[in-house]
Amino acid sequence: MVNCRDEVSFADPEPGSMGRGELGGNDETYVTETLEACVIWDVGQAPATADTAVVSDIDTLVLAGRFDPITPTYHGRAVADSLTSATYLEFGDREHGTLAEPCSDQIVLQFLAAPALVPIEVDLSGVDQPSLRSSAPGEWYEFDDGVWYRDRSFLDHSSLFYEAYPDSSVSEQIAFNLNYYDVSGDSQLPSPEIGGTAWAQLSFTSDANTLDIAIAEIDGITIVVTLVSHPAERGLMLNQTLKPVLAATRPR
Repeated sequence: MVNCRDEVSFADPEPGSMGRGELGGNDETYVTETLEACVIWDVGQAPATADTAVVSDIDTLVLAGRFDPITPTYHGRAVADSLTSATYLEFGDREHGTLAEPCSDQIVLQFLAAPALVPIEVDLSGVDQPSLRSSAPGEWYEFDDGVWYRDRSFLDHSSLFYEAYPDSSVSEQIAFNLNYYDVSGDSQLPSPEIGGTAWAQLSFTSDANTLDIAIAEIDGITIVVTLVSHPAERGLMLNQTLKPVLAATRPR
């Protein structure tokens, strides 16, 4: 509803006008279904100030991913244009979500330590960024490296996310996810052994979806696999999707 009131109500509904990143990451189906959903919600339009750029001279760091289909790069550039002390950085190999990576972590920490100092320099020597090897769920499509969706529909949130952390432990990732999603330790389930590996599991409901997060250390790398599913489908998705994926997941 927030998107419908604050964003879509100000957008040009003509085909192709709703930008989705430089490569058009979300296809025409996504845009069409977004517009149709907003007609159903009928929440009206936010005040004009919601579509007015913020003007400020406060030191600000703006990060963007070149292939971001949700908040495209031109959004970041538009934000930076009206901030007289803004530093805009675009990651040429990223999509949505530029944080929680060694490079961007260094940039953010350096900026917080000295916001007025530009340009920002990052030393990535010795930084290991492992990738993952796993089996993709049948008929699902790969949106990006480590991101899979069951359908291209705006209404189907079923998805899988793979992440690998060389410098973070299982317990640290459990604590991070409990804090990030603001859920209690009661969300942690017994750790089953799947594919010869003991996976710590978190399960909770967020925004009407069920999130099942499996965390394990394999060959010195902490792996986090997140399944987003509808509560009515959770049992089926756990057995037919998540468990086979976990059994096949390994660092490359």
